[in-house]
Amino acid sequence: MKIKNCLKILSVVGLFCAPSVAQANDNFDKTADIEILRALTIREDEPLNFGVIDLPGANGVKVQIDTNGNILTPSNPATHIDTTNLSEGEYTISGSDSSSISITARDLATYSDISFDSMHASYGNGTATDLMDGTGLTNLAAPTSSGPNLGTKLKIGAVLNVAANTPEASYAPAFQLNIDYQ
Repeated sequence: MKIKNCLKILSVVGLFCAPSVAQANDNFDKTADIEILRALTIREDEPLNFGVIDLPGANGVKVQIDTNGNILTPSNPATHIDTTNLSEGEYTISGSDSSSISITARDLATYSDISFDSMHASYGNGTATDLMDGTGLTNLAAPTSSGPNLGTKLKIGAVLNVAANTPEASYAPAFQLNIDYQ
């Protein structure tokens, strides 16, 4: 009798402890993310042009143009011979009007005797800021993408170092603009 009662108890306990044969299906609905933006584009309206300078001599010189195309006088300034084509760089940036942008620049070091010391830019009607300082322009308003004034103006001025005894020639020092959505 003790064995019978024990088997009955084990049978009842087994009913409550036994795993269920039928299991519920686990369905998890998930989503993926995508953002669609108009690609950023930049159009050169006016190239950055430092004009024509005299030979730099034994000390080298600096040539500086501000974001309005004015010649400034840095330390050890160059002597301009012809300023006919002198101009700040002027560009139009277009893209999505719903995302802010950032802009930085770097010297591409196309010549060993000529290099950019700094590059200042104003976006829209903003204050000129150095693009080569590691920070550049950040949290800028989105470029205009509709209406009669498609795009937002970017004006660039710079300081160019011309090393001592740089030979007489025409040069085209290169720089890279990096424009990104934030």
